[in-house]
Amino acid sequence: MHLPFNRSSCFDPTYGTMYGMFRTTLYLPDDLKRALERTARARGCSEAVVVREALRQFTSVVTSPRPKLPLFTSARGNLAEHVDEALRGFGRR
Repeated sequence: MHLPFNRSSCFDPTYGTMYGMFRTTLYLPDDLKRALERTARARGCSEAVVVREALRQFTSVVTSPRPKLPLFTSARGNLAEHVDEALRGFGRR
């Protein structure tokens, strides 16, 4: 069964939406754009795939900063030694 082309379906707000992805815009100089096109063509994939893989590789070497200890300070410097006393009655009504 052949359905007639419905031009209005192209203007649906969700047309072309890729769930789980965010759209962004990049401004590339001519040489980088040509290199992106060449790489995508050579690999047989889209430019978007090349950009995602490059960003994934580039950002994988950056690690999140480790938390600085202590995370907080208390009025009592020996809280760890008296934790049972500090939590006495916690959770009771």
